[in-house]
Amino acid sequence: MQTTVSALKQSDPRRAGGDVLVLGAGSWGTALAAQLASCGSQVMLWARREDVVKDIAENARNTAYLKDISLPRMSATCDLNQLVTRRFDCMVTAIPSAFSIDIWMALRDKGLEISSIFSATKGLVKHPSGGYELCTDGLGRYFPDSSVGVLSGPSFAVEVAASSTASPHPTAIVASGDAHLTALARTLFSSRYFRVYESSDT
Repeated sequence: MQTTVSALKQSDPRRAGGDVLVLGAGSWGTALAAQLASCGSQVMLWARREDVVKDIAENARNTAYLKDISLPRMSATCDLNQLVTRRFDCMVTAIPSAFSIDIWMALRDKGLEISSIFSATKGLVKHPSGGYELCTDGLGRYFPDSSVGVLSGPSFAVEVAASSTASPHPTAIVASGDAHLTALARTLFSSRYFRVYESSDT
C-alpha cells in the first residue's frame, strides 16, 4: 500500500495571499498551485486535460502527475474563456515550452490583463521570426505591460507539494530585475516549510 502525503501544510499563521492564475497542471504547476493555496491564495489552475480538472474537483488530487499528494482547496478549469472573466493579482506559467506560445497568445487575444507574471517553464520558446528565445522574453512580447520574473527549483515538484513533510524543506529561486516582483513571490509562496530566495540575475 502506498503512503498518501498531504499537500495541506500544518498551521502556518500568515496573511492570506492574492488571486493567482497557474497555467499548467503537470507535476510542477500543480505543486506550485498547491503551495500557493496552502499559503492562503485563491488559486485557479488551468489544465489541458478534462480528467485532471475532474480529479482535482472531485478528489482533491492530480493522480495523473502527483498520484500520492492530497491537494489543498483550489479551482481548476480547462476553459481559457473562464480565465479572462476573473481578475488575478499574478500569473504563474508552468506549461511545457512547446505549447506555451499558443496558450499565451490565446489569453492575450481574449484580453487577459495581468500585472505580474512568473515563468516556471523550462527551456526556450519559439520566436515569431524564427529561432528561439527565453520564456521571459516571450512573455514580455505577449504581455508587454506585465512585470516578468523566473521561478525555478532546485527542489522537485513532489518535494514542494509535500513541503511540510519533506526533509530538508524545499526551496525555490525567484529572479527578476524588479524588486517588487521578487518581494511578491516571497509573500505569496513562502512558508515555514518552503523558502523562496531572491536573485536579480535573470
